[in-house]
Amino acid sequence: IDNKVLEDKYRDSVNVFQKEDINLEKRKKHAISKNKKVSMAISTDRHGLSLTKTALRFNEQDLNIEWKNGGLGNIFKKIGVRLK
Repeated sequence: IDNKVLEDKYRDSVNVFQKEDINLEKRKKHAISKNKKVSMAISTDRHGLSLTKTALRFNEQDLNIEWKNGGLGNIFKKIGVRLK
């Protein structure tokens, strides 16, 4: 899948995700990236859920597997986030 396609698919989901009231502001991390073309991606770490700017190609293989197995909803479920 082209990185542009991944960015477009993620952008809509992230926009919905950001509107959810799950204490996102307290848990959001702001990462400064030298690459201005990267888009928002969802990641987890030992501190919990965070939104970071990262190159989607980093997780492209994992994302392809997730989409084949039920889509972005499964990715959100695995990190404990419910989308309306």
